Amino acid sequence: MHTTSDLYDLDAVWLRFKVQEEDQPAGQLTWEPAINLLGFQNNARWPIPDLLRQIYDITGEINHNGYSVAGRLHHPSRIGDELTFYETIKNDKAFYQLPDLKIFYEFHGGFYQSEQERREYGLYWFDQGLPDFLNRYFGALLEKREFVLDSDHPATLASH
Repeated sequence: MHTTSDLYDLDAVWLRFKVQEEDQPAGQLTWEPAINLLGFQNNARWPIPDLLRQIYDITGEINHNGYSVAGRLHHPSRIGDELTFYETIKNDKAFYQLPDLKIFYEFHGGFYQSEQERREYGLYWFDQGLPDFLNRYFGALLEKREFVLDSDHPATLASH
């Protein structure tokens, strides 16, 4: 168990699990996912999908890559009419929209001339909603990898 640094405003107590040792020849990092034992306080009263709220009630947040490595299923952070709740080591992000709570994934690194172009080329919409996203996310964790979509073939998962 450990607490976070001021990077996260000391808002987490992580219960970390060592799953896999570092493999230097293969270039594979140690995989030590963690759950945040501190409960989520929605002081801003943002709408949160019920299923996501249930996940937070059980796990708080999940740091799925390991100690000091980016990537987590985190408490919502508002950006305009969108709330981000997931990030990968490559800085891809998952959001839900207000007010309809529709779930989508944004590929990092794109520069778009307009919001229409962003939606056409930079986003993947989960037509099956949050259950589809969570099935993919937790399925990837069970396979000891991060959930990442391939921007060229979003129906298939890229390995990490």
